[in-house]
Amino acid sequence: QRMRWEPGPQWRASTMPRTSLLVAAILLQWPEGVEICVRHGADVNALYDGPLPGRGGGESGGPNPSPQHPILRVALSARSCHQSLICRHVLDGGASLKVFQRVKKKFQEEMEVDTKDLFNRWLGPFQQTSERQ
Repeated sequence: QRMRWEPGPQWRASTMPRTSLLVAAILLQWPEGVEICVRHGADVNALYDGPLPGRGGGESGGPNPSPQHPILRVALSARSCHQSLICRHVLDGGASLKVFQRVKKKFQEEMEVDTKDLFNRWLGPFQQTSERQ
């Protein structure tokens, strides 16, 4: 798989954060890789503190300050049909209800049509408690 976006010069100049296999599969827009990670117990409620692809294919945000993104938010960085598939795999892994509600409310403009439909119809499963909410 090949990443289709450039993190930007400020990220190349700094030390890149450690990235889980799950996040790497998401950033590569690789639904099958995400599914395998989730099936084998990847933490879908972890946080990622690296760059995200922007709407125009560039990067969003710089290394300082480095926001922490929930995995479900990272999944929205995927485009086209990959976005809905990747979000579905993350949700199947038992994403936190609180994170789901926050992402659904705050990031509607980044959702593809089929992803909006997925979020509107999703009833669970959810992880009920998480320290990282």
